[in-house]
This record gives sequence, structure tokens and C-alpha cells, in this order.
Amino acid sequence: MNVALLKDMTVREQIREHWKRWQRNKIWYDNVVDWWVKAVKQQVRKLFGRLGAEKRRDERDLENFYFQCIYAIIQNPQTRLTEMAEVNKYKAKIVNIYSRRMEGAKREADGNEI
Repeated sequence: MNVALLKDMTVREQIREHWKRWQRNKIWYDNVVDWWVKAVKQQVRKLFGRLGAEKRRDERDLENFYFQCIYAIIQNPQTRLTEMAEVNKYKAKIVNIYSRRMEGAKREADGNEI
């Protein structure tokens, strides 16, 4: 489970909405432990998995968009020299995406995200 997702306010709002729904279902269980194990725990894992997949997909799409922009600039020989600042801007954005991705991998390797 990627707890770094909790930094995003939209993710936190989605969790609050789900939590309210899960809380309403608590009355159908004998005790809190049963409710947590049978109803909530698996749903939390699924929610974080789905949110993480969405975030990775969005980042991948953004990265591909930046590569397409660079490719479009480089393919046109007339604008190639005048648009190098744009190419460098897109390259910097790609590097930023990579560094965030590697930072997350480093945290997972260190055991900080369990």
C-alpha cells in the first residue's frame, strides 16, 4: 500500500467518502474486528491499489505527451533550433517525473512505506 498517495487532497477526499460508507455498514457486524476484517480491510487495499494504478497511468500518459511534444519539435527542421528551449523544458519535466518515481522506489527499498 502506497501511503504517499495520502499527500493528494483528492485521494484524501475519496477515502473520506468511502470511510463514511464503510462506517454505515458497521451496524451489520457483531463487533468492530469482524467489520474491519470482513468488510473494510480488503476494500482499503483495493482502493489504494486502484488509486495507485490511476496515478501511474496519469504519470505515464503525461510522460508520453512530453515525449510526443519533443518529437514534434525535433521532426520539424525549421523550428528545431528556435524551439530548443521548449525541448529542454519538456526534458526537465520528464526528468522530474523520473526522479519522483525513483524517490518512491528508494523509499520502498528502505522500508519506509510499509
